[in-house]
Amino acid sequence: MKRNVKMGGGNPRAFTLVELLVVIAIIGILIALLLPAVQAAREAARRMQCTNNVKQLTLALLNYEDGHKSFPPCVFNAGSSRQSNFVMCLMPFIELGAIYDGFNQGPVVTAWAVETTSPQYIKARVTAFLCPSDGAGFSKPEHAPGMNNYRVCFGDYGPNQNPGTTVMRGILGGDAGTSHASTRLADISDGTSNTMAFSEHGIGDNMADPRSGAAYNVPGVFGAITVDTPYQGSSAKADWVISPITCLSAVAGGTIKPANRTVALMRPTSAPLYSASTHGYTWADGIPFCMAFTTCLPPNSPTCTGYTASNDRAHQGRMLASPTSYHTGGVNVSNVDGSVRFVSETVNCGNTAGPGNLSGAEQTGYLMGESIYGVFGAAGTPKGRETRTLD
Repeated sequence: MKRNVKMGGGNPRAFTLVELLVVIAIIGILIALLLPAVQAAREAARRMQCTNNVKQLTLALLNYEDGHKSFPPCVFNAGSSRQSNFVMCLMPFIELGAIYDGFNQGPVVTAWAVETTSPQYIKARVTAFLCPSDGAGFSKPEHAPGMNNYRVCFGDYGPNQNPGTTVMRGILGGDAGTSHASTRLADISDGTSNTMAFSEHGIGDNMADPRSGAAYNVPGVFGAITVDTPYQGSSAKADWVISPITCLSAVAGGTIKPANRTVALMRPTSAPLYSASTHGYTWADGIPFCMAFTTCLPPNSPTCTGYTASNDRAHQGRMLASPTSYHTGGVNVSNVDGSVRFVSETVNCGNTAGPGNLSGAEQTGYLMGESIYGVFGAAGTPKGRETRTLD
């Protein structure tokens, strides 16, 4: 008598389905673990490229100084339609001689009013001026001016926006701290390894983002003060930087408050462009809003402008513009000696509630006096007689 015996009890199909679900779950977990690692690796590569860009600009500055025995003036042809900043002088030293020749020999061009018919050199997208972590500059309209993520240090001082008369405490101000003066390496008495040259700044495609927008009409940031300097004498200033920390009040919930946001108007209407109220809208123009950063507030702090209207005049009036980036936690900064470091948002900035070293007896030497804005302020001044460093 034969008996039928079932072998391997259970449902084979159900068992296979459970296995499949387990495998899918494991794959999902692995992908979830892998994606952040991939993103982190990509950002590390972008940050490395950005670091290299900052370094190359600094080496170009040093090569220029070696050939001309001084750094280029911060601005040349100030006030004219050929007004441009020091970046143009560096073009031959970063293998961009064709752009330099186009500017030097070509027709007159107004850097802030580039139109469709303007020469191509002014509209060139120069990757050496763009940080891969900030994609705004890579997606500019074809007819717009070439944009810029990198700024030169103006020190612990809020410049006005007239490139012909602004004063600075940074590396390009010469003995008088003016935009048309030239600085030699020997003038940097604090040491090239202790003095900042370049940093990053977000390009202004989002006016609500403190890293790329600008805040206007923030009460208490700018105000009246009497300044006594060895170069300009005693005079009353109506729009001086008197309390940098007050600029932070323009930000709430990680964005610039609607009441303080500038408006990124486009012009001309026949060929829409980023306007002069947006950071990094061109690498060519000589106004500080396009090319300068200040060291009164820590990295990734908002920019505040002394202008009191919301239209496209953020580039007028006095300015505080801390370096910003889309890297996590800080910015890439170069020193004059060519070294590059990452400066944290938590860097010491001293007394950010005060008007620099422009009070009492210290007023007579503000171009060369110590910074009250801590380690970061000290690193921004070339001859403040400070011993503090970013290390």
